[in-house]
Amino acid sequence: MKGIGAGILTVALSLSALNAAPQGRAQTAGAESFSQLAKAANQAREQNKDKEAIELYQKSLAIKPDWHEGLWYLGTLFYEQEKYAQARDVLRRFVAGQANAGPGWGLLGV
Repeated sequence: MKGIGAGILTVALSLSALNAAPQGRAQTAGAESFSQLAKAANQAREQNKDKEAIELYQKSLAIKPDWHEGLWYLGTLFYEQEKYAQARDVLRRFVAGQANAGPGWGLLGV
């Protein structure tokens, strides 16, 4: 009986380790994906590819919703394209909890 219990414990620990490995890789892959998306979004914005930049910022923010730089640029891109409701929603997220968000408050008209 002792041998069977030890065997079950070994199998359980092995399965636990196998299940943990992909999650760790997935988290690393998510971080890499965020970094790649954020870099691509910034490059698209700098090249005045606004539509592409907006899509990339939205994808980046889906991974990391509190990315302040991304919120700022996405909000200003919407504002520049006269998509004021979308700009307002993003800029509200940008200014939330930030004491030094004057430009964001300015665009919101507050």
